Amino acid sequence: MCSTVILDTTVLINFLCIERIDLLEKHSSDYIVTDHVDDEVSNFYPDQRKCFERALKSKIIKKISVQGAKELEFFKELKIRGLGNGECSAFALAISQYFIVGIDDNTAKHRAKSLAKSKNYSFEIQGTQDIMVSMIQEGLLDVSEADKIKEVWGSYHSFKLNFNSFSEIMPHHK
Repeated sequence: MCSTVILDTTVLINFLCIERIDLLEKHSSDYIVTDHVDDEVSNFYPDQRKCFERALKSKIIKKISVQGAKELEFFKELKIRGLGNGECSAFALAISQYFIVGIDDNTAKHRAKSLAKSKNYSFEIQGTQDIMVSMIQEGLLDVSEADKIKEVWGSYHSFKLNFNSFSEIMPHHK
């Protein structure tokens, strides 16, 4: 089943920094970002900008804006709670568009879930780890390839996952 994942900068950068946007392209989910995430990539990740622009141009990733009244209000309330613009925009669109939020920041997840619950909103969250597991399940890469990517993230890009191998967290693993 195809789903739409709205990416926060945290997850997007993980794929951009290793130049593996091809994995998102081949994956069964559709990927979108907001103009706020686009701004964050421009302002904080200039080395990944060209790869990101190619992904947008080739429509591997689509870009949308926060516009609806409900979305804008949720955005403002999340902003008051200390979330960044990219995080706010992703969660704001998720509550009205039923997107899955692709984010790794645990503090942002907790704050957004808490506010959403108080307003009877809901959304699903997937982190980089979840997306990678799904990619392994779909045969886009094997566990060994995923482990090599995990090692590169941890060694060169300050993104560490708390397990030794993806084999440990695959659904069939006991």
